[in-house]
Amino acid sequence: MTRLAFVDLDGTYVRSNSFHRWLKYLAFSPETPLSPLGRGVVLAHTGLRAARLISHARLKAAVLGQVAQLPQARQAISAAAYANALADDIAEPVRQLVVQLRSAGARTVLATAAPGNYAHAFAKAQGFDDCLATAETIGPDWHELLGPHKAAACRDYAARLGIAAEDIIAFTDHRDDLPLIGQSGLTIWCGPADQLPSIQSSTSARVIGLPAAAAVGERGLLAKGTVG
Repeated sequence: MTRLAFVDLDGTYVRSNSFHRWLKYLAFSPETPLSPLGRGVVLAHTGLRAARLISHARLKAAVLGQVAQLPQARQAISAAAYANALADDIAEPVRQLVVQLRSAGARTVLATAAPGNYAHAFAKAQGFDDCLATAETIGPDWHELLGPHKAAACRDYAARLGIAAEDIIAFTDHRDDLPLIGQSGLTIWCGPADQLPSIQSSTSARVIGLPAAAAVGERGLLAKGTVG
């Protein structure tokens, strides 16, 4: 029986906020693909967000709009370069457990609110089987892939593969992922240990900490009756 693991990015698979780091990359890195005008737009919207004058979603949409103006080939090169730079911030205990689950037959999917611009490149470089991320193209129905939107995307993905909820493992450090936690057979909490009791009391689903998951190991997590 196939197990499915949805793995969050920021604060879970990598230790930092990849989007905030991407903003700095776009605005200041010698490798930025943006023009001076594009960098100015990124900085201006970052300042507006810091002053709480615009939402995080509006900041993200503005940045994606600038990147979308680049030729596709240039976008791909930039995404690969940033994904390579982001690899120096990987949370090794999480990576090791994800690799072990994949080696034991689980399908691993990076599921994140981070922009697909670099999330897909990062997921491919890290060996994930697939990636669910915030869409790069801004349209009328555009939204960040978080909270209920992320849960719905993961639910639909599992349904297409015919994988039941009890065979799903979620990795996260975000309270925003409670909708996903509630529809997963098991969640591995990768956030601060002192927040684990609060998360466990907020859902009827099973949630354990990363140290407990590592102690059980991939075969224990995938064993019949362990998940769910």
